[in-house]
Amino acid sequence: MRNHGSPRQAQRRAATRARISDAATRLFLEHGYDETSLAEIAREAGVAPRTLYLHFDSKAAIALDYFDRWLDDFVENVLARPDDEPLAATISAALERIEDAGWGNLPATGRRHLHPAVAALRGGQPELAGHMMERWVAAIERIASVIRERGDHDDSVAPEARAAGVMAAWFGSMLVFRAAAVQPVPAAEGRTAHDVGVAVAEALQQPGRRG
Repeated sequence: MRNHGSPRQAQRRAATRARISDAATRLFLEHGYDETSLAEIAREAGVAPRTLYLHFDSKAAIALDYFDRWLDDFVENVLARPDDEPLAATISAALERIEDAGWGNLPATGRRHLHPAVAALRGGQPELAGHMMERWVAAIERIASVIRERGDHDDSVAPEARAAGVMAAWFGSMLVFRAAAVQPVPAAEGRTAHDVGVAVAEALQQPGRRG
């Protein structure tokens, strides 16, 4: 009897989901989230529409799958770094590792359309923004919990502060991308998305410093 829950089938299912969400992200950046249809995503991913609907029930679910997978990889690479390492160094190393693993690192400026994760911060799809904030809160809690378990922090709020700093670097970067889509932002010119993330983390370490 065929085992529909075998590890091999689970891997194939995960690979198909990733192919669909990766294809959708390419289309979102090229044409915009609202202008991209599910039929176009299926065609770009090389799957039948029926196959797409077996994995996702909406366009928002596809966009959020990409975000969830990126965030999970990013958090695991943050946690792989020493807890006492400067925040910017941790974020830089984590971003380098996920880039090596195949996650994109686009120019910070010059794109016609914002990624849904950026557009959702203000005036975008509420279902996207709500989910991303919920996932980030969970990520902060996980980072803080692991740091607290690994060290003797007593009553210190350092684990929570470090975890919140990781999110602040991401959130600050998203605000830079949004601003740069409207008018020139010198801090973003000539930099990649990851460069901006590290620059924001460096500024968080040194409040008032010009980044």
